[in-house]
Amino acid sequence: MRSAGTTRRIVVALDTGSLSRIAVEAAAGLAAGLSADVLAMFVEDVKLLRMAGLPFAQELGGASATRRPLQATDMERALAAQAKQLRRTFEETAKRLPFSWSLEIVRGDLLDIALGQAEADLLVLGRTRRPGYPGPEQRRSPSRPLPHIATRRIVAVFDESVAGLRTLEAAYALARTAHAPLVVLVRAGRPDRVAALREQAKAWLADRGAAASGYASLGAHDAAAIMGHLALLHGAAAVLLPEPERTAEAQGLAELVDDIACPVVLIR
Repeated sequence: MRSAGTTRRIVVALDTGSLSRIAVEAAAGLAAGLSADVLAMFVEDVKLLRMAGLPFAQELGGASATRRPLQATDMERALAAQAKQLRRTFEETAKRLPFSWSLEIVRGDLLDIALGQAEADLLVLGRTRRPGYPGPEQRRSPSRPLPHIATRRIVAVFDESVAGLRTLEAAYALARTAHAPLVVLVRAGRPDRVAALREQAKAWLADRGAAASGYASLGAHDAAAIMGHLALLHGAAAVLLPEPERTAEAQGLAELVDDIACPVVLIR
């Protein structure tokens, strides 16, 4: 974390499998609520580019439904078009809710690039591999500054880690900015600590004149699938959690990001 008085930095990483609009809104809401700057990174997947360069690579035409050879130049044009659309999404969002942002185009693996941003205080990971997810993109509240988030809940994982309270702070800021309800998932190392952590979260929110719309408990090492199920159950627009500190948890991060079917925000 940065020292007091310095502007926090939010890095939002998106690729071709991202929920771009909802991730952009999450980054915007966090930036406005925490007075932070946003660096957006559109990650061109090197695996896709290599695949497009193979002699047997083909694509299926959307209108004709016929197969045709896929060239590396075709993939590069498609990626450039996605990056252009992402820039427009940021511009449109900033008109409704002003915030400072910039966009970079890089190549590599989304998680590797995002986690390598040492200066970032928050990481917004917009990737999902869950097919057919009827998520926030399908519901919106046009009168709100963040119309796709306003119809869903902000889910915070609150635990005893150093970043636990910062996670609750960020989730509260996003929920307040988006006019969205907040759900707190309490994760404790021991079952007898769950109640104490829940009361701590309630007291912190009450000091700010706020309250969570619901609470649930998680085991210290609950699998990504369980956390993803809870997020879906609560209709999450975004899930905020402390960045994993242990190697075993970090190894499950890719599974969590892919399975949770909404943007994941890591708090440092």
